[in-house]
Amino acid sequence: MNVTFFTVTTTAHKKECISAIAREYALKGKNLQFIVEDDNVAKFVDQLLWSFPAESFLPHTLKKVPSIEKIAIFTKNDPKWPKAETTFNLLSAPLENESGDVLELLDKTDAAKEAASQSKLQHYKNAGIEVRHVSWSSIT
Repeated sequence: MNVTFFTVTTTAHKKECISAIAREYALKGKNLQFIVEDDNVAKFVDQLLWSFPAESFLPHTLKKVPSIEKIAIFTKNDPKWPKAETTFNLLSAPLENESGDVLELLDKTDAAKEAASQSKLQHYKNAGIEVRHVSWSSIT
């Protein structure tokens, strides 16, 4: 498992990061699944991918395995997509036993989110997993 943390400092950066990464995967024809806490977060990501940026949308599925789409959104209780090459983890906990790449946010939009992100980062490091950091503002 390879883990990449994208540092975001504002809500706008976070939305931009999520949608731009999804767009990049779709354009490259790579399978990406989002794992989120619950249906409310799933609906938020769903709306984000349909509307951000305003002039485009990203075809995806919500809580079901894609047939032709390259992006899927699942809650932590849904069955996962075995063909996903990368998982974008939007859970508050780190992922365990993933076979593909994992994307994470180092969310600095508030103190509680930053603490949760740091906890996930430390978990991966303690597990001996190499972690890469990317500042979202530096690649936009």
